[in-house]
Amino acid sequence: MANCAGYNCQSLETWESTLDNCATYRAGGSSSIILIACGATLTDPTSLTEIDALIAGGEAWRMENVKVGFSPQSPETVAPVTSCGTERVISNTYSATIFASQVSTSNATFINSLTSGYVTGGLMFGVCETDGLTDLLLFADAEISYQGGLVLPDTNSDVIRFEMTATWKGDVQVYEDTEGIFA
Repeated sequence: MANCAGYNCQSLETWESTLDNCATYRAGGSSSIILIACGATLTDPTSLTEIDALIAGGEAWRMENVKVGFSPQSPETVAPVTSCGTERVISNTYSATIFASQVSTSNATFINSLTSGYVTGGLMFGVCETDGLTDLLLFADAEISYQGGLVLPDTNSDVIRFEMTATWKGDVQVYEDTEGIFA
């Protein structure tokens, strides 16, 4: 095998080659997200008590009945550290699309503030349910920026809505939603 420069700071765990339920693939998409303020204290992203306290304290905001998803991350690379080496990934950038059709005066104020340079310190996604499997939540613990706003289609066969993109560098952690944060 190649003699690699020692930059593997994390160990790889065992890959599980079988599904929890042999015949069931998990559905994608998210219809509920939680935006978490910069500097908020969240020690356990699976704790309903902590999430409810953040929301009650104005340090988190729940958006329900939305359409959300994200594509594979885009890697950011650096040049090789040796003459015969290859580029290394130093971070990943994710972009999530958020569609919300609950257009109102107060929601427009919220979205206009969010997409005018506001950043959050985290973003949680409730993954759509799949019968027979434990619900999942995804958590991006990173500085999240938002772009987008109100969309007015030019026909009455489509709905007025907010469309945004949330962008962050880092990873997305996967947790079982055992306390029903997104139930």
